[in-house]
Amino acid sequence: MQTNTIFKTWAPNWLIKGVLIYCMLPSMMLLGLYNSNATYTASYLDIDPEDMQFIISLTYGTLLATVLIEGRFFKYFPTRNYFLFINAASALVLILSAYTSNYYQFTLLRIVEGLCMALPGVSLRMLLLSRFPSKSATIVVYSIFYGLLLCSSTFTIHLMVWMMDHYDWLHMAYGAAFFQVVGMGLMLLVFNTNRYGRKIPLYQVDWISYLLVLPGVLCGSFVLVYGEKKYWFDSAQIAVYAIVAVVFMGLFVLRQLRIKRPAFNMSVFLNRQVTTGMVLFIFFYICRATLNMCYATMGEVWKWEPMHMYSTLM
Repeated sequence: MQTNTIFKTWAPNWLIKGVLIYCMLPSMMLLGLYNSNATYTASYLDIDPEDMQFIISLTYGTLLATVLIEGRFFKYFPTRNYFLFINAASALVLILSAYTSNYYQFTLLRIVEGLCMALPGVSLRMLLLSRFPSKSATIVVYSIFYGLLLCSSTFTIHLMVWMMDHYDWLHMAYGAAFFQVVGMGLMLLVFNTNRYGRKIPLYQVDWISYLLVLPGVLCGSFVLVYGEKKYWFDSAQIAVYAIVAVVFMGLFVLRQLRIKRPAFNMSVFLNRQVTTGMVLFIFFYICRATLNMCYATMGEVWKWEPMHMYSTLM
């Protein structure tokens, strides 16, 4: 089956590209939705800032682990139904998050949101690549993707600050869910009911690797978030979580090295471009962390209003 058969025949290429790019935006915006107003969210849930940071880390960790297996789900379900279900589930989770003030319920919903953010990401990029026949397609698509990723956080911050100034917590969730609903409408507009490629049964999903890496990432997040507060390994809790993280991640690496079709090919680390990219990622992550510290200082120490804070940094 040809790639372009999943789109309606009347839809021009520019419209399909625009829809695919838009459909990537909601997932990117969700990454910064609660991070942009972490202090307000923590006060709303009556939790410490570290607890809110841990919730955000759980979302990132779940996203990271789910990326390893999302391709199997994409190839199993009809393309349009797959994306529609994810967007609908994401919108529902956002609305449910607005109606709960329980820490554990909110945490569970954020884990589910991490799943919803991970499932369409790689698939949408792959479909967008198929719409650029030139040799530079990879450069163009990934430039678009990472450009949107860098800008989405700032856009989300400004949008959420405006909504919080004029409305309330509930309307913020409705606004985020609205982007998902618009995406569903655009998908119905350009996608048909065909499947992308051959159907691959779900029993071939490497669930073992997923169940190894997920606890490792989540326990590692707990250590990094709460380690300083609990004086690192002076705390038995931190020591236990660190041991669990090391054991599960170690088992995950050993499994990838031994099986014929690994979920993650460890040989990529031998590529110089990959190692260079990792160094750049660490550098930009430090820059982003520094910017978050600026936000925290302006809000908590200098007592600036959110709208003034973000307009100054722009």
